[in-house]
Amino acid sequence: MAISKILHMGCAKSGFQAKHLANTINYITKDSKTENGLYVSGHNCLPETALKQMLNTKRRYDKMGGRQGYHIIISFEEAADTVDKDVAMKIIGKFVEEYLGKEFEAVYALHDDTDHIHGHIAFNSVRCIGEGKKYDYRNGDWDKIIQPLVNKICEEYHMATLDMDKVRQNRKKKKERIWDQGKDGKFSWNDMIRRDIDQVAAEAENWDEFLIGVEERGYEIKQGAHILLKPPGMDKGRRLDTLGGDYTEEKLRERLSIPISAREKELPEPVLELPPRVKKVTGYIPRRKSPLTGYQKMYFTKLYRLGVLKKQPYSDAWKYKEDIRKLHEIQEKYNFISAYQIHTDKDLENIRKALAEQAKSLRQEKKNQKENREANTEIFELWEKLQELKVEVSLYEEGYQEFKGEYLQAEQLKTQLLDMGYTFESAERLYLNFQEKNRRLNEVLAEVRRQQRIGKKIMQEQKERMQSRDKQKSRERGGESRDL
Repeated sequence: MAISKILHMGCAKSGFQAKHLANTINYITKDSKTENGLYVSGHNCLPETALKQMLNTKRRYDKMGGRQGYHIIISFEEAADTVDKDVAMKIIGKFVEEYLGKEFEAVYALHDDTDHIHGHIAFNSVRCIGEGKKYDYRNGDWDKIIQPLVNKICEEYHMATLDMDKVRQNRKKKKERIWDQGKDGKFSWNDMIRRDIDQVAAEAENWDEFLIGVEERGYEIKQGAHILLKPPGMDKGRRLDTLGGDYTEEKLRERLSIPISAREKELPEPVLELPPRVKKVTGYIPRRKSPLTGYQKMYFTKLYRLGVLKKQPYSDAWKYKEDIRKLHEIQEKYNFISAYQIHTDKDLENIRKALAEQAKSLRQEKKNQKENREANTEIFELWEKLQELKVEVSLYEEGYQEFKGEYLQAEQLKTQLLDMGYTFESAERLYLNFQEKNRRLNEVLAEVRRQQRIGKKIMQEQKERMQSRDKQKSRERGGESRDL
């Protein structure tokens, strides 16, 4: 069974107007995703020169602005090892031929780098024949034209089809759903969205590839003053800026500006080894490897009592949200005590001091980084401007004279860098090394602060227990005195 989805590519806010179209074509034709170009083809154009031909069509009909193109994803729901790639490619090709006909230039490709084989189709927004009218997608086209055509072609190749009646019924049920996922979303959805973002960002080379990768996972993306991601099955979606500090558009773009190879580097060894973070799971009880200390017994008992939660189905987990939050908090404390081998109050105090020293050292390092940034501000700004002109320079070098102004501007910026003793490449290395070090510092400091909070909570609880015990002893002594 194959499921389709259609997206549009707008006009870039600055620089080269068709930048998003160019990035989409570059992404879907990547050798690493298409078995070195084996599963790439063109429709009414050659894949190698598709962007040029699409731009020429836009220019011929004087329609360089507005929406630049459209992107259709056709995903085969069967596991990748059960779908014949050649057959899947034929299905994609036949869809392109029947849906786009002779009117649109398109590039299409098959990707097999995920659990499900899926095809990508990028086509021009302007017709290449006739009056050059723009493609006009209307509400209901997916239900009435696009997916039914995918179903028809799948039937011809003896594959299962998507039940459109069931799709409409599910849509109706979703609207009538009693459980307000938007209200409960911070618990059940945000973690999943962050995981998907992390996985996509680890493989994407730029912002457009990141958006495409998110859409491949079935998300809907709405771009405006804020970017909203809506995963499959969720009613409302989430704004990036509500997911936490590292998931804003600015932070994600910063992450994507670092080369993929650099992103995979391990964090520098911290002064004090940090225990692994615990995922928010239900009913986890740590395995006992050795006799438990007094501190460990206390939190192990709490975990065991709450372990009954693992009997509850995940779909009902929202009903136990507060209990699960408590479970997660107790897990963190148990993990902290176990990882640092805390047996006494003195051990706890020593660990807290070590964490405080580590946080102080990291803050000083961040201060040094800030001074480093200020010292190299001019170099970084020149490099960032050159990055913004990268596509335009490439197009000028391929023969597009209308980008001569941008090309000359880039050459001038390179000359300014040389006057400061840097080539474009050396400035790039300086910039990316700075970004990577800054990212690692922020990540380690955030984790150290989290460990400090856990240690502080444990210390407060211990003090409260001691005070409660002292009060109890005092009451008991008072009772004995009265008896006498």
